[in-house]
Amino acid sequence: MDATTGDTFTDHRDRALLETIYGGGLRVSEATGLDLPDLQMDQGFAVVRGKGGKERLAPLGTGAARSIEGYLPERAVRVEKLMSGVDALFINKNGTRLNVRSVRRILDRRASVAGIRKAVTPHTLRHSFATHLLNRGADLPGRPGASRPRQPHDHPDLHPCHHP
Repeated sequence: MDATTGDTFTDHRDRALLETIYGGGLRVSEATGLDLPDLQMDQGFAVVRGKGGKERLAPLGTGAARSIEGYLPERAVRVEKLMSGVDALFINKNGTRLNVRSVRRILDRRASVAGIRKAVTPHTLRHSFATHLLNRGADLPGRPGASRPRQPHDHPDLHPCHHP
């Protein structure tokens, strides 16, 4: 996240976006689909719509909450200036909703700035979130073998070595 330091609109947006994806374990489509009314900042959650249109509450970690709070004033200025009136939480410089491809470009640019040479995808952040939960003893629903204790190294997609 150090590659998102700075005070520009895109710096604030990118930090909030990446912290939200990581901190809540969101799919990119869930993050880009967030609207302002979906935020429940006082409770530390966001209402996200996942696969099949299912709604769920996703946690906003302290990093995400702090980053979103820093981004919202910048976003408001951008929306007012462009008179876009969009409800999307994450917007581009033109005041319209970010799409999945935009998030990939943002992550590629930020990884490059951070000097990360390995391939990093937006889904890597989601897997890192899951890995950190597993390392802290969480039992993830839908995980193969969830009824028995399992370590991250049991599942190659969740192995810490595969993530930044």
